[in-house]
Amino acid sequence: MRLSKLMVKSAGCPAIAAQAAMLVVEDCYVSGGRCGIEVLGGGDVTLRRSVVCRSRCHGVSIGARSRLVVESCSIFENSEHGICAEQGQADVFVTRSRVSYNGGVGVYLDGAAGGQVSINDNDLRNNAKGSVHVAPVCQGSVTVGSNLT
Repeated sequence: MRLSKLMVKSAGCPAIAAQAAMLVVEDCYVSGGRCGIEVLGGGDVTLRRSVVCRSRCHGVSIGARSRLVVESCSIFENSEHGICAEQGQADVFVTRSRVSYNGGVGVYLDGAAGGQVSINDNDLRNNAKGSVHVAPVCQGSVTVGSNLT
C-alpha cells in the first residue's frame, strides 16, 4: 500500500499502523495519536520526505521482525523517543533525516538484537535524553556514522 501527499491526524490510536504489511509513506504529514507510525509483527514500512510529529509517545515505533526505512524525513516534538525499536530482530535504516526536539532519545534501540541498524547522515540534535541509545545486546548489529549530534 502507498500513502502519498496526505495529512493524517489522530487523537487516540496510532495515526498509521502496519502489521505484517508493506507500506510506503511519501510526502505526508503525520501528527498526534499515541504513536505517529507503528510497525508491528513483520511489517515493512518505508517513510520518505514526510513529517511525523507531536505524538503522545514515540514518533515511530518498530516491533519484532519488522523493517523500517526512513529517508529525508523530519521526526520531532514527540513526547518520548523519535524512533523506538524495543523488540528483537528489527531492521532500521535512517538516513538524511532530522530527528530532533523529542522528549526522550532521538533513536532508541533496546532489545533489537539480531536486526540490522544503520543511522547515517542525520540531524539528531536537541533531544531531551540524547541522540542515540543502543542497548549492549544489539551493539554488534548497529552502524552509526556522520550524524549531527
